[in-house]
Parts: sequence; structure tokens; C-alpha cells
Amino acid sequence: RKEAETQSCSVAEAVAEFLSAKEHNKKIRQPTLNDYRYRLEAFVVKFGDESVSSVTTQQVSDYVHGLKASPATMTNHRRLLSVFFRYGVFKRWCQEDPAAKVELPALEDVEVGILKPGEAAALLAAADDALVPRLALALFAGVRDEELNKLDWAGVALKHGVIRISGQTSKGKTKRQISISDALRAWLEPHWQLSGPITPPNCRRLMNAARKAAGFRPTNYSTDNDERRREARLQPWPKNCLRHSYASYRLEQCQSKAQVAEELGNSPAIV
Repeated sequence: RKEAETQSCSVAEAVAEFLSAKEHNKKIRQPTLNDYRYRLEAFVVKFGDESVSSVTTQQVSDYVHGLKASPATMTNHRRLLSVFFRYGVFKRWCQEDPAAKVELPALEDVEVGILKPGEAAALLAAADDALVPRLALALFAGVRDEELNKLDWAGVALKHGVIRISGQTSKGKTKRQISISDALRAWLEPHWQLSGPITPPNCRRLMNAARKAAGFRPTNYSTDNDERRREARLQPWPKNCLRHSYASYRLEQCQSKAQVAEELGNSPAIV
């Protein structure tokens, strides 16, 4: 304990070094880096001045449970904090990972679902203009979230009627093209640009607002008690429902698993 303390540093300093190391790791994708930064910067607000070696399992447990979030969100926070503290053990800032022993509620078994046409329409109608292209590309082209995070308007060729997913953008590192349907074109044309990111910088906040307005629970509940009770009465958000909605309706339309799999960047066995 004494050895760890003499080499320890503050949580704020440790998080800064950890994030810098991850940013220089070319194998880590930008969405993962964003997640590290989002969750750890929140942890720094609470424990920034504490020594890394002084943070206890009880403190981490109180912090994670104090988020008043879903079991999945709490699990994600604990998992990431555990990655951070294991790095701290490697750097000899602490002797053990205090997040590893934090007990959490069991995860809900959420089935993958799809949106009904009326639900999809309500989501698009409720969405801020800046979010509409991202939603449309997920609903009408099945583009993955992590691909949308990197997709640029330069890859959306309305003139040629295709979306070009490069190998750097694709989850599987394999480039593909997706035809732009009439429905997708109608949603994209009012927002189309020569270049620039598809995803707005405040995407998480805009998505939560659209979900709530369309009758679905947000990713994170409000800190206001009355608002949180109202959110809890909303419908659960079906897991990965935008991409799966596209896959289901597209398969019904074309009756070809191979074609849908190619558009999704999957193997036919997954469709």
C-alpha cells in the first residue's frame, strides 16, 4: 500500500495520461475514445483531486449507483472504470482495481426489436434537423452507429444514388455501396452538403430528446425526480432497432437474404 501511494498521482492527472495513451493507440476506434472521455471526465468531476491509490471499492460503487441509470449503463461505467484502474495498476499508481468488485443489478434481457412505421415516422418528426440525416441513413440504409460516427457527406452521392462506406469507415474494414432509395433521398435532400460529418456534435442529447418526444425512454434518465418517473413510464427503446428495422423491412421487400446482407455488410447467416 505504501509503495503504491508513493508512486500514485491524482485521478485527474491519471485520467489525462490514460486518455492520451488511448488516443495514440491506432487500434482504438473513435467511438470508443469518445466513450472513454465521456465517462472518465464525469468521474474526474467527482474524484479528480483524490489520489488514484486512495479510491475504494465502496466509493466506486456509490458513484456508479448514484448515476441512477439503467443496469446496462451502470455496467458500462463500471467496465470502463475497471479498464482505467487496471491501467493504474500497470503504471503502479494503485495496487488493485477497486471497480472490479463493485456489484450491480442483473442486466435486463432486452430483445432486439424493430420500430413500427408509425414509430419511425414519429421519431423522424420529433428529431432536430441536425439529427435527421443520421436517423434516415440508419432507418432507410441500415448504416451502423459506429459507421455513422465516421461517415462524411462526401460519401453520400445523391447524384449517383449511392452511399459509399469506405474500408476505414466500415466495421469490417471492407468497403461497400448502398443504393439510395426514394424514401431515403427525400429525407436527405433538404440537408445534403458537399462535405462535413453526418453526425452532429451533440448527437447524444439530440437523440435522447427525439426518443422521449416519440414515446421512448432516453439512454440516461433525468436527474429531476418527476421527470425521471415520467421517463420510466415510456416504452423501452428496442436494442439496435434502427438498423434492424431496415433489415426486416428490406428483406420483406426484396426477399433476398444475400442482397440485404451485402447492403448491411453482414454475412447472410446473420440476417
